[in-house]
Amino acid sequence: MKKPKIIATVNSNVLDEVEWRIQNMMKQGITDFRFNLSKMMTSDEIDRQVDNIIGFKTKYCDVVNIMLDLPYPQRKVRILLQNKDNKIVVNKGECICLCSQNTAYIGREKTIFADDARIFQNRYVGERVVYGDLEGEFTVVDICDYESVILEAKADVTLTNIKSLVFETQIDTVFDLQMYVKCIKRIKSESIALSFVEDVAAIRLLKEELLKEGIDTKIISKVESKKGMNILDSILQETEVMLGRGDYCNIDPLSDLISVEKTMINCAERDCREVYIATGIMNSLISADYPSQADLIDLLLMLKLGVSGIVLNGGLTMSDHFSNAYEIIMDVVSKNYFE
Repeated sequence: MKKPKIIATVNSNVLDEVEWRIQNMMKQGITDFRFNLSKMMTSDEIDRQVDNIIGFKTKYCDVVNIMLDLPYPQRKVRILLQNKDNKIVVNKGECICLCSQNTAYIGREKTIFADDARIFQNRYVGERVVYGDLEGEFTVVDICDYESVILEAKADVTLTNIKSLVFETQIDTVFDLQMYVKCIKRIKSESIALSFVEDVAAIRLLKEELLKEGIDTKIISKVESKKGMNILDSILQETEVMLGRGDYCNIDPLSDLISVEKTMINCAERDCREVYIATGIMNSLISADYPSQADLIDLLLMLKLGVSGIVLNGGLTMSDHFSNAYEIIMDVVSKNYFE
């Protein structure tokens, strides 16, 4: 049985606040850390986060590897709330208004704002919209002059600031490609992960820009939709791959997940490529000392299929139960059940 690499997501813009957690992870043997730029909404925010990552890497240069997760070529929409609680409770059947951040629309009591005005392009009545990682679901019931969209809740949900909305069609990255090339060059990350890859042209364009700058880093394409799976063979000709299970299951059938995992790992093995799996791994340990049976079976299946790397999300890595979670994962890995 292949021993997978364990990558821990660092879920903080201010690394000093979680450095003790990171040091504990390194003591346990974790050397690979993922930083995600998708929640950065301005170039200034990105620059500050890049400075944080560079400081972290400089301090631990001998023992850490950085995976930089980029909202390129496509990205999810982040919501902004303009109330003092930074949350809105929406009941089943209730409607909310989604507006552009630049729109002074106060037509409804419950209004949320998108971090990108382009979200209103290509929307249609009846479109399914998922909040977070299947934490809530809405349906588009009205579109108002491409300045606002009315969403009806399919179940009770509490919306919080900066969380994502996933539509059936994502939007292009908010920043120019050169911004991300600059980030990669400054950080000198060992690997980069690309989001919502559905077109190999975007991969090739990035590779060309990295070549111009003399940057040699591992590129991992995140497959997060059926469109991505449909061009998996083409993606594997260009890069390593990662299955972003949370976003894949947001829009496409959850029942397809096992088949998708198996297909991706088999195809990657055929092409001598690495394949990573992310999202929802051992999440029962975020708030408990022991994993659920479902989480253990999920982990065992990934190991049996031969996954190259497992990406643990920030909810788990930043929790008080992470040390126990990591020990359980490594214990399962060491058992070699499938030898």
